[in-house]
Amino acid sequence: MDIKEQVSDLDKELDELHRFVSLRREKARSEDAQTLNWIAALFLPITVVSGLLGINYSGGWTFDGTFKGSVFMPIWTVVGISVGLAILIILVLKIIRKFF
Repeated sequence: MDIKEQVSDLDKELDELHRFVSLRREKARSEDAQTLNWIAALFLPITVVSGLLGINYSGGWTFDGTFKGSVFMPIWTVVGISVGLAILIILVLKIIRKFF
């Protein structure tokens, strides 16, 4: 075996190693992106619901110093709707993943 063949073989091995490392990096990035997608799927419904309902409510302390209604009811309504939407989105994503 002469030096040209050895260099050629070494070059092929380096190319193969480079492809392997590139594939590993791409897989790691893909997993990171999938994690971010799941986090977004959980928090986007919360953002939409809180944006639609707002935090304006008629309960709490009034200007004349009296307490009217429940302060926590609107907050728990938003939390309940948001959690329900997040669970629904996760279930839909799992069903879609099964078929595709």
